[in-house]
Amino acid sequence: QISSDAQVAANIVRARCNLRIDNPKAALEYLDSIKESFRNKLIYKLYYECYKRTYDIDKIYESSAMLTKYRLITEQDALNIAHQYFTHQLKNAKNYEDMQKIYKDLPRKLKREPDLIGSYIDKLLMLGETGRAKELAVDILKKDESPAFLEAISKWSKGIPEVLELLKKKESDNIISAQVNVPLLKAIGNMELQMGLLNDAMENYSKVLDMTKTSDIYYKIAQILTQQQNYAEATTYFTKAALASDK
Repeated sequence: QISSDAQVAANIVRARCNLRIDNPKAALEYLDSIKESFRNKLIYKLYYECYKRTYDIDKIYESSAMLTKYRLITEQDALNIAHQYFTHQLKNAKNYEDMQKIYKDLPRKLKREPDLIGSYIDKLLMLGETGRAKELAVDILKKDESPAFLEAISKWSKGIPEVLELLKKKESDNIISAQVNVPLLKAIGNMELQMGLLNDAMENYSKVLDMTKTSDIYYKIAQILTQQQNYAEATTYFTKAALASDK
């Protein structure tokens, strides 16, 4: 009868052989047959390689604590994995219950990460949870004036009047610097666009365009012109967006 240690060693060899011939699913079957009490650094390293090859972000995140413990990844790697995992969860969220679970499970550091929390708020808006989106956005905006969070606001799919009010206050409090604050002008412009304040939005995006000629600004101006039924000029700006150097 083969000893437990010998069986574990045999399964490790089979898993490695399957990885060499690019068959991670078969490798996983051998790894899964090893009891948790026998799993060591080598086994978790093989698991990590399998999950990467099968693009299984859920499993990578699930095992990130052990990967960190065995120093197979750094703390920053683990945070990046969590960011990818929760970004994936956001895309798949179908209702407010899903969103509540995501927020509950978010590591504290990611709750302060502007890009991810900005995407979280936008998803709330898409799901029609405007009240919760407003509450969270206003709370964050009072504490976080980082360009990254303003950039996130500039991509939201719906406007929040209270957010626009706060942004306008920040603009009036620093009237000179605000005129060259591209992230702030983009955030204000997008809120105005989403709320149908087309002339105001055009004014702010035109200021931005004087400072940076990027595809997203050309596209926003094209959207405004389309809503103003200025289709000829809108076509020009859609073309500029497609041809911009940052594409």
